[in-house]
Amino acid sequence: MRRNGEAAVGQSEAIIRFREIEAQLPVLLDELLVCQPYRAGRAPAAPRVAGVYVFTEDGVHRYVGRTRDARRRLGDHTRPSSGHNTAPFAFNVARLVAREAGKQLLGSRTQLAAEGAFDVLFRAAKERVRAMDFRFVAIDDPALSTVFEVYVAIAPGTAGDFNLFETH
Repeated sequence: MRRNGEAAVGQSEAIIRFREIEAQLPVLLDELLVCQPYRAGRAPAAPRVAGVYVFTEDGVHRYVGRTRDARRRLGDHTRPSSGHNTAPFAFNVARLVAREAGKQLLGSRTQLAAEGAFDVLFRAAKERVRAMDFRFVAIDDPALSTVFEVYVAIAPGTAGDFNLFETH
């Protein structure tokens, strides 16, 4: 059981740790936005390391995520056989396209993904994502990558259109 003095020490250590993470965010953002873009199915292949990535389309940052393996994650987002849980960005793109076309979207994600008409949109969205630039910054610290993902998604000029931060 912690005493008041021990709790204060733990709290101040946590604040120091958070400030260390906070100080790294602008530097990592600059690194992410200027790094070499990758494309699914093209050389060079994305690295097999942990970190945070952003998909960019026509110079507009659309989606931010984090992963333990950038190469695998790029494939997950763009593979024609990927489902709604492994390609959430494409799923959200397809859902937006359907809404803009005035289509009714009823049911759960699983039910929606099983509908033939929606599946056509979902496949097209995966192709659209496949054509986007994929930028990546390696981060092996889980706390830093978690905070950085949110930072990138809400930073001015980098907010992803499709980062909903909803569970599914």
